[in-house]
Amino acid sequence: ANRMFKDANSSYVAPPLAEQGLVIFGITLAEIAFWTVWWSLAQSSGYVLAVLFLTVCLWGLHSFELAILRKRPITFYLKDPQTLLFTVVEGVGGTLWLVAIDAGNPLLGALILFSALSLEHIIQGSALKPELGQPSMA
Repeated sequence: ANRMFKDANSSYVAPPLAEQGLVIFGITLAEIAFWTVWWSLAQSSGYVLAVLFLTVCLWGLHSFELAILRKRPITFYLKDPQTLLFTVVEGVGGTLWLVAIDAGNPLLGALILFSALSLEHIIQGSALKPELGQPSMA
């Protein structure tokens, strides 16, 4: 039994505050590691391998984050087209940013990154809206 995310009735619950902090810290470290490996792969093996690596890693991470926040099984979000969409937007947008930077066009890179991350967070935010009849998470 996964004590951290289920109560005695097998309902999904938020972990205690201290555990939430550890989860957030772990997610942050994982994302830093993913982006670091992504950059290294882009430099050594090319952008295609890098974007595939980053997108797959972020897809798992985003699914995990949403599962915790929405108190649903991670498999729900691994199959969710909206989760995959905002993950692809982040992975491809980040890689196009690097392509622009490597080509000597930092202004275009900044515009790409701003646009991609804005779109990603708009889509991700809509995934976190309370469902009809459900209380908000606030």
